Amino acid sequence: MKANNAMIDLAVIGAGIKGCLTALRAAQSGLNVVLVEKRQFPGQEITAGGHTFIRTEGEERFNRLCPTWLQRIFSLRNEQEAMAPEGLTKQWLMDALEQHGAAVLYCAEAAGITHAQAGTTGVLLATPFGPMHLAARKVADATERLNLGRLISGIPYVSGRVVVRGVFEMENVKGDAAGLSSVESRLSLVKGSLRVHPTLRNDTKAVEFAYEDEASGICAARSVLETRRIAKAEAIAACLRQSIPEFAEASLSFHANDAYFEGDDTRFPSDAAAFPSIEGLRSLSPLQWGFSLNDLADAWEEAGRLAQWAAEATEAVGATDGAAAEATGASPERQGTAQLVMNGEELAWSQEDLTPYADEGMPVCLSLVSAERLAARAKPPVFQADICIAGGGAGGSMAVVSASRSGKSVAVIESNTLLGGTHTVGLVTGYYDGYRGGMNQKIADEAQAFAQPTGLWKSGGGLPHASYLNHHLQEPGVRYFGASLVCGTLKEDGRVKGVLAANEDGLFLVEAHVTIDATGNADVAAFAGAAYELGDPETGMVQSYSVWGTDVLPTGSFLSNRYLNDQGICHPDLYSERLRAIREGHLDNSPFHISPMVTVRESRRIKGEDELTIRNILDDRLYDNVVAVACTRADSHAYTSSPLARIGGLGAGKEVQVRIPYGCFIPKGIEGLLVAAKALSGERDATSFCRMNADIKNAGYAMGLAAAMAVDQGSGVRDIDLPKLQGRLKELGILPEWTFRGQERTDTAKLAGQAAESDLDALTALLRRPREAALPVLEALYQEGKRGLAVHALAWFGSASGAVELEEELAQAIDQGRHRSLPMLNAFRASIRWGRDYGDDFTLVNRLIMFAGRSGDSRLAVPLARLIADTEGFGPLHPGIMPYDIRRDDIVRYPFYNRLLNIAYAAAERADQCLVPALETLLSRDGVTGYAVEQGSTARPRFMLAHAEVRLARAAVRCGSTLGREIMASYLNDKHSFFRETARRELEQAGKAAVLSF
Repeated sequence: MKANNAMIDLAVIGAGIKGCLTALRAAQSGLNVVLVEKRQFPGQEITAGGHTFIRTEGEERFNRLCPTWLQRIFSLRNEQEAMAPEGLTKQWLMDALEQHGAAVLYCAEAAGITHAQAGTTGVLLATPFGPMHLAARKVADATERLNLGRLISGIPYVSGRVVVRGVFEMENVKGDAAGLSSVESRLSLVKGSLRVHPTLRNDTKAVEFAYEDEASGICAARSVLETRRIAKAEAIAACLRQSIPEFAEASLSFHANDAYFEGDDTRFPSDAAAFPSIEGLRSLSPLQWGFSLNDLADAWEEAGRLAQWAAEATEAVGATDGAAAEATGASPERQGTAQLVMNGEELAWSQEDLTPYADEGMPVCLSLVSAERLAARAKPPVFQADICIAGGGAGGSMAVVSASRSGKSVAVIESNTLLGGTHTVGLVTGYYDGYRGGMNQKIADEAQAFAQPTGLWKSGGGLPHASYLNHHLQEPGVRYFGASLVCGTLKEDGRVKGVLAANEDGLFLVEAHVTIDATGNADVAAFAGAAYELGDPETGMVQSYSVWGTDVLPTGSFLSNRYLNDQGICHPDLYSERLRAIREGHLDNSPFHISPMVTVRESRRIKGEDELTIRNILDDRLYDNVVAVACTRADSHAYTSSPLARIGGLGAGKEVQVRIPYGCFIPKGIEGLLVAAKALSGERDATSFCRMNADIKNAGYAMGLAAAMAVDQGSGVRDIDLPKLQGRLKELGILPEWTFRGQERTDTAKLAGQAAESDLDALTALLRRPREAALPVLEALYQEGKRGLAVHALAWFGSASGAVELEEELAQAIDQGRHRSLPMLNAFRASIRWGRDYGDDFTLVNRLIMFAGRSGDSRLAVPLARLIADTEGFGPLHPGIMPYDIRRDDIVRYPFYNRLLNIAYAAAERADQCLVPALETLLSRDGVTGYAVEQGSTARPRFMLAHAEVRLARAAVRCGSTLGREIMASYLNDKHSFFRETARRELEQAGKAAVLSF
């Protein structure tokens, strides 16, 4: 989407029901509106709070006043009430906001407001991309507890005696329950608060409850309440199973993300009129728990009044603002602001604090604010800990357990309410691959035992694991900052000193001896200035992200679940890409439950003290400083970077044992920081072996122990007693016996001899050896007349020797029509994902294409051109069987998809003009091109097919094709930044080459 350079008329803070209605009505009035939401979805009361049950009082008035699209959200009924399922509510609100032109900034926490003499000038936001300023004429606080008003008044989000209201779900409930009052009495619940509501699933009930609790402090008070709320829900579930017959065989299946707090806060009553007197700032009274359709009709009218206020105010000041901007030459986001109000204080503020945020896909203009300068000026609350863990996902949560068990004080900053990340909140609750022993298994066993009172549990992740972790947060020495966004780091003399974050209480700083970046995206490392790599070296392409959903009807296999589909790719450096991922992840998703987080398979990879490489993994290299392992198949979700993958040499579908050196977790040039999760240092395909939940959990536990050791020694993370750490990791089973027991390395000459005897395994092993070691041996064998597969190896290393034999082999395959053979259907899925060689015609030809591209003899271009011209495209769509395969865009069901990638690689390597006619013939085939989707378009990109098109066009450009340049130019404004950047780079290089040749 193109950036909207117009001044924002109204910024609405909070995308709950009232916030969405206000933004929509303001947009309908012609205002330029931005909706700001800390979560990754709208409709907080329903979608985060679990308040899917709505009383039907006032239904006639609601239907009379409210538009059809809003009525649709509340159109489902059961015998008791209206139902607004979480998944449908998220999707329909997103649709309405998009259709009415209201821009939404998800993952943004309001941390303050800026104003000048004439009134508000904007809002300070904490985002995963750093502190930002959104310039706006008017601001509306539509948050659940008037959060912005509290923040600028210096009043905590929640304090004192409060009533906590929550929701959880239980599945396999048999009929309607009675006798709930006894459970209320036993667990000290508010009388009459325990109610059971139907859901979209007949066997699943939503359980509503309330109890009293005490809140104190700032920044972590809400997290403490949320932790206790989840524990209380589990106690209720266990009691229901024990004492209510209808729940005897039920299991806890879902926790709402957020609780609702009712407090007796006389300093800031829940009243819109209680806002501080800043001109241009208004609020909307929050929806109360137990709201009805009549309350929603009131909300619609209140949103209309606020939109009218914003419109009238805009008309009054619009001309003045425009003249001032024209006179000063200031862009909207750079127009001056005089004061920043946050935490009850006013701070000096100016244009000098702002740097325009460069992201051409953003729907609005934003300005970056220096985290260091902001922290120095605002002096946010500072919390001290031995170890700060940023990110409480699969790896970070295990680091919390190990560091705290080591007796260290730990501060955890996590964007979700529940810990566990992908393995819990992300709904990837089982295991696909990975080394499952060590602390992964021990914690899984402990979690199973802990969660047994709430249900019949079998999986290694999901709610049992989340419940266990939630319980651990209540241990002494652990301070939890849930629902908080990391937005910066502070460094001192090259050492990470602190992490800047924000939640409803505003900005806060955590200082620690060691920080563990377990964000999965290396966010802390990136903020600290660490060098990193991203994606494929040639195109930047990454693996897909997921936003998984829960099927309404139970399925016998995960392959039958319709909502485990991965719909796109995302660039971690760009806010616009995060917003697009959130939107596209919700498209065509579950009406029931949709994960509250985007789960990204591949993000930044730090440049570490060590680097994990494919060669070392496949050659079974041993490391003296190994601290973690992985055990999985090569699974890069349809696309790998290594040329070895194109010939079936990347594990060939077998589990590969990986040893990970300690230095892969330490960013170069930065002290006091360890990087856990999947952002470790290494080649793209090498690190893809290390992203499974089990492996990430074991590695996270190891990082927690390493950090604790650095604290004990008072040393840097590089200076710990590594043998001692390894000894402990052996005891815990995190380092199994095979970690230090490698296979004997076969001599290069012996491998070459075996390849000359047509040993395929020897050939693939030989291709991993250094060119300088392998090529002389191969040349000598060739001169001795020992050929076989040695001619393939010669081509791989760029030699012209053996070109005659290779040319003849490729020409013969084409003459026999073997290049048209489809892959074996029973092995189709594996051949696409793992590059496995099945010895059939399809994989044979794929290999020959690669060798022809790498050969040092130009004569190979002739048969290669012939094959390219005779390739008809992606081939017939494989019908597929299971929804998992059919609905996923990252599992390409076209049989010749990988063939086209091999062609693109070989042609780009050759860069021979004689290939141009053949490439242009292929690019003109039906279905091969046309997958570019412009920014701003609502069309859903077919990103894998677009990737193949970009690769082919890139190859054509390098060979000098005009058509290739035209196709590449169509990606200059594509939705995906990876493709835009590739197009710009390739066209720029082609232009320089043309000038030089002229």
